[in-house]
Amino acid sequence: MPDGAPPGHGVITPLVRHAHLPHLAITMIPAFHACLVTCIMIGAMLAKGADDVKARALTAGEAAFLKAAAASVALESRLARLAVRQGGAIELKAYAGRLILDQRLLSIEIKGLTTQEFRSEAVMLREEDVTLLHRLETCELAAFDAVMLDELIRSHQAALASFEAQCQDGAGIHLKDFVLRTFLRLRAHRDMVAWFSTK
Repeated sequence: MPDGAPPGHGVITPLVRHAHLPHLAITMIPAFHACLVTCIMIGAMLAKGADDVKARALTAGEAAFLKAAAASVALESRLARLAVRQGGAIELKAYAGRLILDQRLLSIEIKGLTTQEFRSEAVMLREEDVTLLHRLETCELAAFDAVMLDELIRSHQAALASFEAQCQDGAGIHLKDFVLRTFLRLRAHRDMVAWFSTK
């Protein structure tokens, strides 16, 4: 991996901030669309592949964990969409776009692990999360990127702690694979945003 590349990336193409940015955005549209379609298809297969899990009853602890995970996904998805809309650095916008796709897949997978009754419940953000989103929406643009990066790191750290605890508490075998895979994905997200915050 080249020096200065963010975690999880082999080769990084220098990002253009000014003159060529419109051209860059236009050339990325087909690739982004193809990636989105692929992610949706993979997500559908993940949900279908969880049919054997649906037939098993979740413990109260597992159900509570998945409910908290769904709320965490909802928050990070809102943060990512806000970063795409109001972010200043192209690196932040690109990272947020990837996060939106990953969180969409994660949401599909969580639904695939739960019952119909669980899935019919609306995912409610905590009051402090609503306050956070409002603070970011009204944040001065000059300070937005730094504040957003701090919050993304914080939210990922909280999610990592939750998934690590679930793994240590002995998640059922049908849930453990999901917990381990998602933990690694969240850690990669956290490492990437931590790298961006140092630039």
